[in-house]
Amino acid sequence: SKLDMFLGASFITWSLTGDFDDLERLWLKENINNDTMYQELYPDVMPYQSYIVKEQTNLSLTDYPDAPGGYPANLSLNSQSISENIANIERMKLKNLLEQLIPVVDPLGLKGTFGSNNWAVSGSRTVTGSPMLCNDAHMPIVAPNLVYEAHMSVPGVMNVMGVTLPGMPSVEAGFNDYIAWGFTNGGLDVLDIFVEQVNPDNSSEYFYNGEYRPFEIIDESIRTKGGTEIHFEVKKSVHGPLIDSIISEEPSSPMCLAMNWTGNSVSHLIIAATKLNKAQNINDYYDSIYWWDNPVFNFAYADELGNVAMTVCGRIPIRNGYNGMYPVTALNDSVGMVSNVPYAFLPREVNPSRGYVSSANQRSIDPNQYGYPLVGPYVDGYRGRRINEFLELDDEISMEDLMQLQADAIEIRARSMVPGVLSAWENLGTQNTTVEMVVDWLKDWDYEMDTDLKAPTIWMHLYDAIRTETFEELQHLENQLDSSDRKSVSLPSRVYPRAPILEQLILENNSAYFDDTRTADIKETRNHILVRALELAVDEMYLLYGSDTSNWTYGIHHTVNVEHIAGLTTTEGGPIRGQHTVFPAYGWEMSSGPVLRHVINLQNPGNSRNVIPGGQSGNPFSDHFDDLFQLWYEFDEESGHYHYQEIYYYSDVTSFEVADSEGTLIEKKITLLSQT
Repeated sequence: SKLDMFLGASFITWSLTGDFDDLERLWLKENINNDTMYQELYPDVMPYQSYIVKEQTNLSLTDYPDAPGGYPANLSLNSQSISENIANIERMKLKNLLEQLIPVVDPLGLKGTFGSNNWAVSGSRTVTGSPMLCNDAHMPIVAPNLVYEAHMSVPGVMNVMGVTLPGMPSVEAGFNDYIAWGFTNGGLDVLDIFVEQVNPDNSSEYFYNGEYRPFEIIDESIRTKGGTEIHFEVKKSVHGPLIDSIISEEPSSPMCLAMNWTGNSVSHLIIAATKLNKAQNINDYYDSIYWWDNPVFNFAYADELGNVAMTVCGRIPIRNGYNGMYPVTALNDSVGMVSNVPYAFLPREVNPSRGYVSSANQRSIDPNQYGYPLVGPYVDGYRGRRINEFLELDDEISMEDLMQLQADAIEIRARSMVPGVLSAWENLGTQNTTVEMVVDWLKDWDYEMDTDLKAPTIWMHLYDAIRTETFEELQHLENQLDSSDRKSVSLPSRVYPRAPILEQLILENNSAYFDDTRTADIKETRNHILVRALELAVDEMYLLYGSDTSNWTYGIHHTVNVEHIAGLTTTEGGPIRGQHTVFPAYGWEMSSGPVLRHVINLQNPGNSRNVIPGGQSGNPFSDHFDDLFQLWYEFDEESGHYHYQEIYYYSDVTSFEVADSEGTLIEKKITLLSQT
């Protein structure tokens, strides 16, 4: 139904943007209780970023005076206040919220699995002389696959091919006779937590604009399998629904937390997608994604005329009276999401001088070069760094090159940090033949996360050991609460400082953070910590894998299998390359990754390539349930890339029917009705 269609779109939007980073940042800040340490270890802008937009291009405010979706825009670059206005939330309440919100906001465990890569290369940098566009969207890898391939042809209206989601009326990423496009998640924080001051004499009221006003009460219900309905009330303030009702609260609690999320507003993304399917040039592209308000996406674009572009598109809130990093108390309408960045001024570049555009969920634009503040979290940026490095290498880029880039498994983290470990061992290492053997493997390593090597396994354990040896003290921070004899709970390892911070500490080699304050008689340096980490990693591998080092081979431990969402089937994969690489395969068991791979040739769209890790059918008994998986999975050592299928792209319905005279290209007969 239409309702299901919009609900599906809203669920994807929530999966990509719904998060409570404000609460986690506040938890970290209060527990560390040292502003200098907090700013150095947890900055919003990570070091070594390769920004998406380097040559900003603005559009005309006359043509586009509003924000995406027609929402109001603030045209002044300097009118907003971005002060650090932080609400005071009782720590145990904050702790309980963080612990109990996770199963509520992410019941399927999908958060953190959504990413993507895209890039478009100008014809001046390709062997064909025409642009090429690539996209691989990273989502949970399940059966049936989250997206399937679609080719929609309406004579005189559109002829478009790509991938779509079940129930959607459009191709979400792909190409038509004129243009190609692909998307990645923009990674911006568009959800804020507001602390409402509850009337101590009437808990159904809160203070705002100089008076107590009643919460709006919404009656919600959940239908159960047995046919009964569970009814519950949702309180809503001017900022949004209250989220702290999930934890036990004292009846006299003086505050409630409201969620202000741009996704709560009317969405126009289906309008944007359907218009984009019919776009014929770059102006149509601008007009189409103008309607894309949520989630914030990085839209790569290329066309037959030679243009390439990237737009960071969506509703980006302008905040007044606070910076969006932490929960805020807003007692009046002078504090809040007061407007949005104008569509004309969104981060955007068109035909940049370097001859390509790219994105991989990293920070959109250098904050020193952009007038509007943008709040993360963004990813660490290693995929983006490697993509840009690769695209800079050659001025005659072929489709083969781009397929190799989609399969690229160079670990930039390791390439940056391992030389420091080798140097530390050379300076401080002991006479340990086992560690020396590991050091030799690391010296010979080309930083490819290949399945037949031992060095990738070593790196996985080494990286965790370096983090532990450097930051473990953070887990033992205990700050006295002002009004209680309780201590704060230690920080979990998942909130250790991120990889670029560790990389920076290792490369600069002068940080006091390497000193282990628990060893009063020794002042540790970087080299001490890296040697300790190396020895710890080796000990751990011996404990886990034994002394037979053939068991240390990466492919034994790093694997992929595709599970059916209802547990009905398992598509057997096996060893898989990659990690925090352009080809993303995080952790030991790959559970998310490219649910599509497109390589689109604008000179001849019919000579493009694509593949998905499954099949076109959702029926486990169909031959087309997972018949594309092996193409997606099998890495060809000779070509240096994974396999793809040739695209059957037809100019009209008649030519498709002629080509498919035996009915092999689709699973069932589709009757096409002419327009009336």
